[in-house]
Amino acid sequence: MKPLVKEPSPSVYSNEAHPTKQSQGDPESGAHTITSSSGDARTSDHCFPWWRTNLNSIRMVLAEMIGTFILMFCVCGIIAGRELTKGDMGLLEYAATGGLSVTILMFCVGPISGGHLNPSVTIAFATVGHFPWSKVPLYISAQMVGSVFATYVGESVYGIKADILTTRPLQSRATAFWAELMATSITLFLASSLCHQAHAVAQASGFVVGIAIALAVLITG
Repeated sequence: MKPLVKEPSPSVYSNEAHPTKQSQGDPESGAHTITSSSGDARTSDHCFPWWRTNLNSIRMVLAEMIGTFILMFCVCGIIAGRELTKGDMGLLEYAATGGLSVTILMFCVGPISGGHLNPSVTIAFATVGHFPWSKVPLYISAQMVGSVFATYVGESVYGIKADILTTRPLQSRATAFWAELMATSITLFLASSLCHQAHAVAQASGFVVGIAIALAVLITG
């Protein structure tokens, strides 16, 4: 006697779900690939594997502009605080402000734009192949607009002149140039290393970048 309901074959159950497994990121391109048991692959071109970058250019540019605005406004705040307290704030406060601001912004705008927040980072990533050159002008323009707007907002909020918010070298321009060059090189070397070996740092990369920024502020003054 044949059963009234035909039981599905084992192949039916095997095709209902395809558990995914995460493969190691490509160290050459910075891409991250997720494969399934069916052989399907999805690739994320972001250098941090746990972040899924939104490929919408408008959102990416706006996120970069807002992130740069917040970073520069925080810097304006610490400079204004020094002026209002008659210079009672030291270099450690500057370093902590920069490092903490970058750390927070890496987790806020990083999933959308990658959290460059600096033209040098954008150019460096494009040079090593982690970022398309076609988006470099958009990112740099957004970063410049965010920085300029943050300066004027800081001037209005804190009631101080914009030239006070401008940093100036205490020694010669040559000394300032080499100090900035070394600090920027160290920071970009770290950022490129994080993209190249993203799986090694996982979600701690935001903290690592923040610490690097704080260190760069401390060594350059």
